[in-house]
Amino acid sequence: MEWDARIRGAVGLHRGVADALGRRIVDAPIGCRSQLLDRARRHGWCADEWSTVVPLLHDVDAPALVPIDTALGHASADLVRAVDGVAALEAEGAVAARLAALYRSWRDEASEIADAPYLHTVARMLVELAAGPTA
Repeated sequence: MEWDARIRGAVGLHRGVADALGRRIVDAPIGCRSQLLDRARRHGWCADEWSTVVPLLHDVDAPALVPIDTALGHASADLVRAVDGVAALEAEGAVAARLAALYRSWRDEASEIADAPYLHTVARMLVELAAGPTA
């Protein structure tokens, strides 16, 4: 499996989602701010998990950001174009749902033994993406 490309794409995507949500906090309604902060934190955490917990193949010559899924690319573009915090939260829900589906497909293709570090990280991502607001 192409774990290196997948991880690079996931890190870039989660960082982009966290950034897009964070940019909407200032002009968001008060009740929406804590949800934006929570979801941005979760995506930032996911990016950190993928980039620090899972080993990468450093001898692979790959671009820094690899698109990992066309539908996910469209959903994240909708998030970046969101006009306010409420729209950003709605768009993030679509991104999270698509990411969860993609991660489940990665899990289903993986080898239980050889891909164990990736499977553990995928399991944590699925829990994190499904979690509701902590506030």
